[in-house]
Amino acid sequence: MIKEEQMGLLVALWAVLVHALACADVLHAGEQPLSRIAIRRATAAVVDSASVKARPAVLGLKGQSSD
Repeated sequence: MIKEEQMGLLVALWAVLVHALACADVLHAGEQPLSRIAIRRATAAVVDSASVKARPAVLGLKGQSSD
């Protein structure tokens, strides 16, 4: 059984965690998590050793290859 002191500590830690999440806008339901990425400032570089393996299960079993 949890002692009274431990229960008080758990409640305090829970309150701090909820407050931190609320302050960090993690609980904000109207914003997508990746919407803050500045894609306009992103750069792309081609690497000769890069490769992609795609199987029918990934591409689609009935010929679907894009969304």
